[in-house]
Amino acid sequence: MTEVGLRERKRLATRQAIRTAMLRLALDRGFARVTVEEVCREAGVSPRTFFNYFASKEEAVTGRDTAIEPPEEAVEAFVRGTGTVLADLVAFLAANTAGVDDLEVHRLRRRLLEREPDLLSLQLAGAHRLEEQVTELVARRLREQGGGTDDARLHDRARLITLVAVAVLKQAWSRWVGTDGRPGLPEAIRSTYDDFAELVLEPAAAR
Repeated sequence: MTEVGLRERKRLATRQAIRTAMLRLALDRGFARVTVEEVCREAGVSPRTFFNYFASKEEAVTGRDTAIEPPEEAVEAFVRGTGTVLADLVAFLAANTAGVDDLEVHRLRRRLLEREPDLLSLQLAGAHRLEEQVTELVARRLREQGGGTDDARLHDRARLITLVAVAVLKQAWSRWVGTDGRPGLPEAIRSTYDDFAELVLEPAAAR
């Protein structure tokens, strides 16, 4: 393991500790009654460290990972991809879920969101922002690969591709959270896409 790899592991572990503490305390006493200071004591971090990772308690629950922040080389590789746009997009999103959260965090978050409608609204708003971000990325690929001059139609196509990919992600996430977490979320996404392709894409191609 390289030094950079070790540093990244430590960063992910700290974020998981903060989130797990936040979620457990909120489930125990209610989100509104939990303070940042209590979360920090539970997670064994300072308030400064907390705010290095999250801007607020709400973000510690709903998460920055409602947006994707892949390295630029991964974005460029997707934009220049030569496979089908949908397959490449699912692969791109699967690669960017690695290390996002562990299974315990997902399960705790799901329980809390069921109890706290206001937090669920924030989570849904974050999911909408993610869809918009991905749609713009897909539109960029279509545009740069000669997707036509009608920008409105190009954006509609990008939106449709994104919605299908997001549906695959949602089903994969549900499958993953409902199991023991093996295989990992990226593998669950790939497997779900394979099922989708077998059920929908391959029969359509045969016709």
